[in-house]
Amino acid sequence: METIYSPKDVAGQLEIQLSTLRKYSELLEKSGYGFHKNERGHRGYYDGDVMALRKFMELKERSGMSLEMAAKGVISWSKGTDMAVNATQELTPHKPDMNDIQTLHEMINEQSELIDKQNDLLKMVVGKLVELEGRQKSQEERFIQRESLHMNAIESLQQQHKFITERSEQTNKRESKRDEQLAQLIQEVKETRKQIAAAEEKKEKSFWARLLGK
Repeated sequence: METIYSPKDVAGQLEIQLSTLRKYSELLEKSGYGFHKNERGHRGYYDGDVMALRKFMELKERSGMSLEMAAKGVISWSKGTDMAVNATQELTPHKPDMNDIQTLHEMINEQSELIDKQNDLLKMVVGKLVELEGRQKSQEERFIQRESLHMNAIESLQQQHKFITERSEQTNKRESKRDEQLAQLIQEVKETRKQIAAAEEKKEKSFWARLLGK
């Protein structure tokens, strides 16, 4: 009687997690592979199933295929046509039929379409990055320009303030000197008037003295 293994046993043999084993098994089932299940729907694995899972992991890692394509390759391998191995230069002695060739073309087309989509997405991302970098650079240049204008305006205001302050100090000095000169002039005028008044008073007294014979 052929031995049937539990998921835990198979996960241990393959050195993978139970969740990974369940994922791989579901992918193979979607591609048409059948596993033994009990009345509760729990999977059991025969030696052939373990070999199929090993083949799936080998294709996935060595051939650069997607998981879905690797699952299809296992189906072909289980039917006696190892197309995935052909793709990796490990040829089998049998001759593929037209259905196998058509399936291989479909797999290649799917791979090409996936690569094209990835390239388009990469170009779009690169374009967005370039655009974002250009915007950022433009914003930085505008910021630097505004800062330069602000600094020039501040420097101009400082120069104007300095000029006004200097002019104000000069004006204050001139006004102070003018006030001093004006005060001095007024004082000189007063002194001159006093001298004139004294001289006239003295002259008048001399005149009356001569007139009165004194």
